[in-house]
Amino acid sequence: MRRSVLLFTLVAAILSLVGSGEEKGDHLWRFLFSRPRFRSLIATMEVQFTARSPGQIWTAKVWADPENHRMDMTFPRPTGTRTVSVVTRPDGVFVLIPDARIITQHEPAQGHWFAVWGLRPTKEPLARQNYSVRFSGRDPAASHILILELVPKHKGNPTRKIFFSARYRVPIRVEKYSPDGSLELTAMLKDAQFDVPLPAGIFELAVPEGWRVEKKRPPSPPVSLTEAAKALGFTPLVPSWTPPGYVLDGLFVGASPGWKVGHLFYTDGIGVISVFEHPSVRGEKRRRWGGGRHPVLIPLRMAKRELAGLAVVIVSDVDQTWLERMANSLVPTEAQTQ
Repeated sequence: MRRSVLLFTLVAAILSLVGSGEEKGDHLWRFLFSRPRFRSLIATMEVQFTARSPGQIWTAKVWADPENHRMDMTFPRPTGTRTVSVVTRPDGVFVLIPDARIITQHEPAQGHWFAVWGLRPTKEPLARQNYSVRFSGRDPAASHILILELVPKHKGNPTRKIFFSARYRVPIRVEKYSPDGSLELTAMLKDAQFDVPLPAGIFELAVPEGWRVEKKRPPSPPVSLTEAAKALGFTPLVPSWTPPGYVLDGLFVGASPGWKVGHLFYTDGIGVISVFEHPSVRGEKRRRWGGGRHPVLIPLRMAKRELAGLAVVIVSDVDQTWLERMANSLVPTEAQTQ
């Protein structure tokens, strides 16, 4: 009888451990994609690029509540630092650009204010297919901060370590490691203060004297390949190979006088790959569109090709061999080569 009780206890313990592991993984996913739980936040966001752009730092002062957020960002550029403010409210997104003395107004944003971390609730099912969440412990300095690892199921993607506040449901620090394991980027909220009074009118906008407001068109919806060809005047090349787990999330068209570009956007739920295509240009016109050599402010990997009269640039933070293979799979049709 005693042996039977011990055996039953052992089996029950094993089953409970298996079940708790599955539940814990599901619980961690729900944490990552849940809505923030704070009344207000004041912090400084700091982004450090350590692998390919050592010493490069972007900073942003952040104010947020459940409905609004404001980020005053400072980042480097070839001619020096630049400051841009972004105010996101239910009635729209407003970008203040002091250098140009302009405020651009955009359609209301969807998703969380910290989508900058790469966590998009609409892509959670796809993310679960391609990544695992592992619990690595708690921050010794703050027990409510869980240390989670977002591990790709397909080698060639970056790995992310996320210091996530279970109390406030917000990432406090994210470390991104390149496919070879080297630390590539660190983004963190420094001196974060939760549930404190915000400065009066922090989300209000007053147009300074001499500035102008420019209302931007809503983002173009994704289009079919036929619709893109009609709008662009050329048929975009579509890769016949994409990295495992990645799906085409949309084909978009950008056009302005004298300039047209097609944008194929791929994602695996967390990572993204962009394929930009436009007619090849050279000489003065090429330099006008940034085709010459210039400092890369955002350290991403890229693969470039000139095919069928098109300049193609594939941009992402996945392994370079994936980008090259993707670029090599761009094969023009016979009609496009004529």
